[in-house]
Amino acid sequence: MKVSKLIEITEMDEKDIQDAVELTDKENWSNTTEDWERLYKIGGSIVAKEEGEIIGISTALDFGKIGTIGNVVVKEKKRLAGIGKLLVEKSIERLEKCETIKVHSLMPAASFYRKFDFIPAGMSTYFEFKMDENSMQPFDVFESEDIIPIEECWESVTEIDERQFGGDRKKLLAEFKKTVPEMALAKISDNGEVRSYIMAKGDERYYEIGPWIIEPGCKDWQSLFDKAVSSVKQGSKIGILVPSQNYRITKYLESIGYEAKMYTTDMLRGGAWPNEENICARGGGDKG
Repeated sequence: MKVSKLIEITEMDEKDIQDAVELTDKENWSNTTEDWERLYKIGGSIVAKEEGEIIGISTALDFGKIGTIGNVVVKEKKRLAGIGKLLVEKSIERLEKCETIKVHSLMPAASFYRKFDFIPAGMSTYFEFKMDENSMQPFDVFESEDIIPIEECWESVTEIDERQFGGDRKKLLAEFKKTVPEMALAKISDNGEVRSYIMAKGDERYYEIGPWIIEPGCKDWQSLFDKAVSSVKQGSKIGILVPSQNYRITKYLESIGYEAKMYTTDMLRGGAWPNEENICARGGGDKG
């Protein structure tokens, strides 16, 4: 099946947001209207259109030295026609100044990304949890003076994020900070240094934890996670994508009732990616 000459690959327009939501809904990716509005604001959302109808989407987020490609999906009736290839090529073109590009590929799609010189570099595990009266997740969290709102230490948080992820993600973090402010928290040491921070996106039905970083030497890091999720209401689901090499987090989540639901292949194109041993949850909507 050949690519139609009528297909146009362009930057997403604001009026395209609802069509993007409908496409990812069919993949059960939990992308909300708010998610796509946020991605539109920070730039990098790409659409494939045929006679004005959106038939495919992707995101290409530029963080300077690093970039990510994700949310690559084509309407089912238009698949196997080379549209996904055009979207990824356009995404790579948009990120041409980045030293390294990463995609968290769903397992069946890994061979597709190999065609664009992406190579496997690890795995991530997606955990899910339903907040209900039978859950093991702690609900009673004592107030702690060493856990503060991210707003009070914003510069330190963005410095840590850039150090750990290797790119300037201030715009993305600023959007997360506004989305669920009660879950945007930091843990400080005795001398006032930020040692860990956590954020989330979502609504009363579904929350995705991340990014979440724990720097070396952080004590009682579990309390930060517990404090953040204590604001989640009964009946909500919580999702969290964890680099598989971070065993302390996977073991902790399993111990309090989180269930591994899905695995992704971390694939790189270009140079090296920063060491992720201090990254406990990714966040950012960059699965593909």
